[in-house]
Amino acid sequence: MLNKIQKENNEVIYLQDSTFTIDNNEIQRLIKLSKKNKKKIIRLCLHKNVNSDVHQMIIVHPKNYYIRPHKVLDKSETGMILKGNCDLILFEDDGVVKEKISMGPISQKNKPFIYNFPK
Repeated sequence: MLNKIQKENNEVIYLQDSTFTIDNNEIQRLIKLSKKNKKKIIRLCLHKNVNSDVHQMIIVHPKNYYIRPHKVLDKSETGMILKGNCDLILFEDDGVVKEKISMGPISQKNKPFIYNFPK
């Protein structure tokens, strides 16, 4: 349960407890909070602050939200789809599309729900 949170801004909140559980009610709470924001997004940071070695987050995006392509060089990245669908597009270094992966929640058979990119 998410009892202690610190609000950085309308789109970013930090969990202050190092031991926690998150259930569907908490996810629904985040979805409701996201709808109050101009961009309809919210990020719950499970790590203590920006200086933490590992960053773990729950991010809520609205339907048809676009994340511009980016390359993470110094960290690994793992993502998991809890609700909805998305396309994960992988690029070559020269910007050519390498692969497009349709993803969805674990309840959707035949679609991956988690990805990982090592450091």
